Amino acid sequence: MSSVAIRHSLARLNRIWGPLGKAILLPVLWVAVAISAANPLAAQSPARIQIILDGSGSMWGKIPGSSEAKFTLARQGLRQILPALDRTTEVGLVLFGHRRRGDCSDVEQAVALQPLNPEQILSSLESLSPRGRGPLTLAMVAAADVLPGGEGKESLV
Repeated sequence: MSSVAIRHSLARLNRIWGPLGKAILLPVLWVAVAISAANPLAAQSPARIQIILDGSGSMWGKIPGSSEAKFTLARQGLRQILPALDRTTEVGLVLFGHRRRGDCSDVEQAVALQPLNPEQILSSLESLSPRGRGPLTLAMVAAADVLPGGEGKESLV
């Protein structure tokens, strides 16, 4: 899928789901990571997963029924899921909206796509303090551009 097609699809999803999408999307992402890790294709060639994490100020909000901030829940979810992934899985971390307030271009490949290193990914989140805007579309395009294509399963979550 091309970067233009991804941008178009994401813009459409944003119009349909709006803010509710973030609250629903987070649990779905964790399930997608678990399914990707259990896929039999992983035995043929390493799976590649780009984790895209929202670092915007809205992540300090709470999901209805929870006393924890969305960012805290996301970090806890990664602490649980990452150690369960196959160590041959290539995993990268893309953060957005985490460095500058009001900047819709704030996207960073915080951890390069490489064989799984849960400690590196989790340590990059320890000092993170959500603060900016949420350029999700730009983050997804940047994450997709790093995936090499070819054989094996590739996922953006």
